[in-house]
Amino acid sequence: MTTLPPHESAPEEDLLLEPDLEQVTTEEEFAETLYAEGMAYYQQRQWRQALAAFSRLQELQPQRPGLAALLDEINWFIELEAMDTEASQSQTHPAAVTRLRWLPWVISLIILVTAAVVIVLVAGDRLFGFPGRQPDPGLVELYNEGQSQLAIGNYDGAIAAFESILERDPNDIAAQTGLNQARQLKNMAQHYQAAQQAIQEERWADAREHLEIIVAQYPTYEDASQLLDYVIQQQALEKLFNRAVAAYNANRWAQAIELFQGVQQKDPDFRADAVKESLFISYLEEGERLIQEGDDRSQTLDQALTYFDHALTIHPDNQRALLNRKLAQHYRAALQVMAQEDWEQAVPILESIVHLAPDYAGGRASCWLFRGYLILAQDRIQQARYIQALRFVNQALAIDQTCESPEKAFQLRDFILQAMATPTPTPAPPPRTRPASDDD
Repeated sequence: MTTLPPHESAPEEDLLLEPDLEQVTTEEEFAETLYAEGMAYYQQRQWRQALAAFSRLQELQPQRPGLAALLDEINWFIELEAMDTEASQSQTHPAAVTRLRWLPWVISLIILVTAAVVIVLVAGDRLFGFPGRQPDPGLVELYNEGQSQLAIGNYDGAIAAFESILERDPNDIAAQTGLNQARQLKNMAQHYQAAQQAIQEERWADAREHLEIIVAQYPTYEDASQLLDYVIQQQALEKLFNRAVAAYNANRWAQAIELFQGVQQKDPDFRADAVKESLFISYLEEGERLIQEGDDRSQTLDQALTYFDHALTIHPDNQRALLNRKLAQHYRAALQVMAQEDWEQAVPILESIVHLAPDYAGGRASCWLFRGYLILAQDRIQQARYIQALRFVNQALAIDQTCESPEKAFQLRDFILQAMATPTPTPAPPPRTRPASDDD
């Protein structure tokens, strides 16, 4: 690495020496070369050259620990030098003496420059030395060690180095600055590690607390800002998930479906297995509830079928879901042909439903079948097919249902038996039974 002799100024157009590219094979090596170059200029108090080196290093490694604080410190030293220069120029320029309107500014500037010179004298003389003075090799070595440990993230090592300097010289400003930086970064690292652990354990409130402390003091620290956004999102999902679980446990299936679907839409990976299984049960339960407590409207049946289809997308071979969809499809078909008074088609469909689930649709399927048997029995009586008519009546009486009185069935059976026992004349059949309408 090419270095400059102590206090020798580099040309204005070449503040940063380019490393030997033949010796630098990786970006990491280039970064370390820039760091060493910058520290060399720093120790020689060539602030602008040091600023150029560290600024270029920051472009390569923007998250490098301690670099931002070091740049702030160098800029501060540059400002002090500029103030010193302006003060000197104002004292030698004739116009500064004659123009009284600048006098308050000159006085303030002198006070600032005096304070700055004292600070620079204390820090520079003790640690690095001014032109014509030799720096304390031991302190320089300790300071370099502190900065090196700070750069690699060994904050305890940096603290130890800076504290060693301050034990020998408690008023060393550079060491105090480095110690404060090391302590702050160590504190940030501890909060960051605690936040990472809390995230792994899904303790979102604890993770958020640690990350908010980091972002408030050091917004560019690692990926703390992005992690904080992630944790806030997880907190919102956790709240939504808990609401869905509460609805699920209370058997509010429609609400549970809405909330669990909301979790899936926001983040498909959030507790994916629990959400999926909860949705499966909720789809089945809500579909069954709609049919059990519904009003046989086509919209209600369509919604129930949609829920059963959703359940089958989760578990395609689940027997409960398959049976529910089959029964719902058959029940909808039976209702459609009953609306056309086609009982010849409706009764076989209803028989298949009641055979599998006697209380299907809250018992309404059995009631429809009871009425269908009586209607078919009346049709067979009209055709004088009494044996078939009697079979339909007996099937109706065998149905365990409470929606209608069996009195009509008994009347039909008595009539059929009388007709079968008396060849002539045939008595008039009782009035035809019709399905009850919404207006009945």
